[in-house]
Amino acid sequence: MKSTLLRVAALATAFVSPWTLAQGWAQGQAYAGVALGQSRAGLDCDGATVCDRHAMGAKVYGGYMFHPNFGVEVDLRHHGKADLSGPVASATVSNEFKTYGMGLYALGNYRQGSLNFFGKLGLGWMHSSGVTGAAGLGSPLRETDARGAWGLGLGWDFSKNVSGRVEFERVRVKLGADRIDSDLVSAGVSTRF
Repeated sequence: MKSTLLRVAALATAFVSPWTLAQGWAQGQAYAGVALGQSRAGLDCDGATVCDRHAMGAKVYGGYMFHPNFGVEVDLRHHGKADLSGPVASATVSNEFKTYGMGLYALGNYRQGSLNFFGKLGLGWMHSSGVTGAAGLGSPLRETDARGAWGLGLGWDFSKNVSGRVEFERVRVKLGADRIDSDLVSAGVSTRF
């Protein structure tokens, strides 16, 4: 998985060329930030006695605005771990679900004073893993997949170079035969260069 993420990061770096980033730094259009929040896995909890779909999520992100209204953004993220368990036949079965990966987005932005509203659409390269087992015996599943991803958010400027944002993002991940929505609601801070 790490080699896949490195290849995708190299592709994203080539997409946003060093010359472009240098121009953005000179003009104050490149940015980088970090965000923390809560993730939610769209797991089916029917019949589960314990169902915890939520976890702590985090990401680091960076981008470049080609125009005040249009840009690109890349991120590395971790959605944490969701757990559910319940009775199946005469045993109690538990399931752990973890997701992490990277996203590459086209970003649209509308600014009104120090507030800005943004939406993004792109691809998420996500690694999902799950362990289903009974009485301590597990059956691991692991999958890496590229799927459509999107997000909506609100940002505000604290100063010329420091901004905050809150956003909702969704990426659909694949694990075995299942397609699961993995959401992240986060608050972050970024700096422009």
